[in-house]
Formats: sequence, structure tokens, C-alpha cells
Amino acid sequence: MTEVITTSFLHYLPFPSEPGHELVGHLGPAMARKFKELRPGG
Repeated sequence: MTEVITTSFLHYLPFPSEPGHELVGHLGPAMARKFKELRPGG
């Protein structure tokens, strides 16, 4: 299930320069960790 969420959601979150990037701050601990692995720069 985590793999599906990772490929279907985390990859499509806005980059720091894009509107809506503040959503990243609302990720739970596990998803935030995974997001940091995928995109260390945000």
C-alpha cells in the first residue's frame, strides 16, 4: 500500500517554488520520511 501512495501521491506534490507546497508540512511521520527520500530538496 505504501508503494501505491508513494507513486500516486508523493511524486506529484508541489515543489517549494510552486503554490500548495505547504501541504508537505502536513504529511505524517512515515509519509514525510518517504517524501524526504524521494525529494531531499523538497
